Amino acid sequence: MPCVLQRVLPFVLAFLAGVVLANKLESLISGDFKPDIPMIETRDFDPCGPSSDLTLIVNPTAQYPLAARNRGITGVVRLFVYFEANGRVSDVYVIRGLPYGLTSEAIKALRRTRFRPAITCFTFGTEPREVEYEFPSGKGTLVE
Repeated sequence: MPCVLQRVLPFVLAFLAGVVLANKLESLISGDFKPDIPMIETRDFDPCGPSSDLTLIVNPTAQYPLAARNRGITGVVRLFVYFEANGRVSDVYVIRGLPYGLTSEAIKALRRTRFRPAITCFTFGTEPREVEYEFPSGKGTLVE
């Protein structure tokens, strides 16, 4: 008898394991599967980590030239700017300028601007933005 049992027992165990596995697989497919271990609660995960926006650290005001002051010129100078990852302004393009040195004073003030670059996915990048300088106050603001 032991000889028959030794031959049949592996087949019986394999059959029972197959039945148990088939039942588990069927419940998994039907959606009724309840795992033996507790499920971990998931939260929103951002693989890039925290990000930040461009932050102005030093924002000097533009000078109001005497020629523009004598003529009573007021308005807004609008510039398109590339803020580099090294904290400097690289390229400046005039979208809307004003005469009598107001545009050049706005560009000079912009070049003296210092900022903390935007961080996205753990990298600092070049960020194109528009900036407006209002005269006669000479204050510069980022356009949102």
